[in-house]
Amino acid sequence: MAKKSSAAKNLVIVESPAKARTISNFLGDEYTVIASVGHVRDLVSFGYGVDVKSGNFEPNYTVDKDKIEIVTEIKDAAKEAETVFLSTDPDREGEAISWHIVDAAEIPQEKTKRVVFHEITQPAIEEAFAHPGDINRNLVEAQETRRVIDRLIGYPLSWLVQEKILRSGSAGRVQSVALRLIVEREREITGFEAQEYWSIHGLFTTVNGESFTAKLHALPGKKRLDKNTIPNEDKAQELIEIFKNSQFEVATVTEGNRKRKPPPPFTTSSFQQAANNRYGMNAANAMRVAQSLYEGVDIPGQGQVGLITYMRTDSTNVSSAACKTARENVTTTWGKDFIPTKPRTYSRKSKGAQEAHEAIRPTNPLLTPESLTSILNPNELRIYTLIWQRFLASQMSEAQYGTMRVDINAVDGTESKGTFRVSSSKLTFPGYLAIYDAKVGDTDEREKDDNEKDDDATPQVALPNLKQGDHGNAASVDG
Repeated sequence: MAKKSSAAKNLVIVESPAKARTISNFLGDEYTVIASVGHVRDLVSFGYGVDVKSGNFEPNYTVDKDKIEIVTEIKDAAKEAETVFLSTDPDREGEAISWHIVDAAEIPQEKTKRVVFHEITQPAIEEAFAHPGDINRNLVEAQETRRVIDRLIGYPLSWLVQEKILRSGSAGRVQSVALRLIVEREREITGFEAQEYWSIHGLFTTVNGESFTAKLHALPGKKRLDKNTIPNEDKAQELIEIFKNSQFEVATVTEGNRKRKPPPPFTTSSFQQAANNRYGMNAANAMRVAQSLYEGVDIPGQGQVGLITYMRTDSTNVSSAACKTARENVTTTWGKDFIPTKPRTYSRKSKGAQEAHEAIRPTNPLLTPESLTSILNPNELRIYTLIWQRFLASQMSEAQYGTMRVDINAVDGTESKGTFRVSSSKLTFPGYLAIYDAKVGDTDEREKDDNEKDDDATPQVALPNLKQGDHGNAASVDG
């Protein structure tokens, strides 16, 4: 659990044994590293664990039975150390764990220093220990407030659920809000009134026998169809009969280019969604695997190495050094055309995003998934590959497409009866798609380019060589 030295002047406390082993590789003999194995104490299990009678809601903490030995070990080691470095995870829970350790082990405040890092690499560790800080009381109190609310709200609600619904049931701060969302959504579904509407598609064939389909886009006097334009089958059949007796001509052929920007590197939420959509991993399993990659794996010749940055983040920021390394890797592997002129930067529009943190990324972009095939287990390799590909893709050039949009007029004599539209696009330069192809359901959080617009036309893989003024009949028209 710990790396110990009888001559150690400094004590370092982390959360997990794996993290302790990795950090020990970067610290000298003057450091003893002990793992707390998570929280060492919590609110007492009887009653609320909070003083509700006096009205001050003072929490009542107790050391967990299975953590008494660890707290004693930390307390004894702290007495011998000149400085105690608290290196728990850089989030609310980690901050609270540090505070609980100091309080439970009775460590003098003047001996403690808070050390925060978002990746377990030698440069990051050295930088963190060179600039230690203090425990952030705001984060500690935020975590403490959540636990108190869990008790004050969760316990009475759980008792009610167990009495009225299910003896083993529970409710609380999270379940109550989730239930509210489910109820509201169910009411929307129940109250939904189905609205019938129809669309019409035409199958067209060129003189060379090439076929393609197009969707009715507009009617005379109406620039664009909406759901109220063809409200029922009778109206659809009426239009279909008109089009079956119409002639068709290509009104316009518009060619252009479209660019598709790469998605930003992962935040916690986008990572969890991608892991689920690609590999069927639930959030808990995906985070468990990511935790092991963050804490470090044993690489022959290097020892314990942390492979990714901290995986609990809502930021899309990345360090300039990581960007530079990623761009060098892309240039070497794919060429200069696959990187933009300047490094890409991303910012979150969501209120409260912690931009001081980094996105989830590999600690060393030069360490490819292929080089770790024989080292990581299958799930670790999947998750590392996903994170590595997404990060490199975020620094690559846009994918480029050649686009074509064709409008076909239905005419009866000289009178227009409607316009059918079809669009197609062809990949002309893969850009970031050379490494990361966003699957259906991935949350890519991309910013759309000015020329990337949604189109209601029927998508086509390819279109025949059509020119303005081409005439013909529709092979069939269906609603």
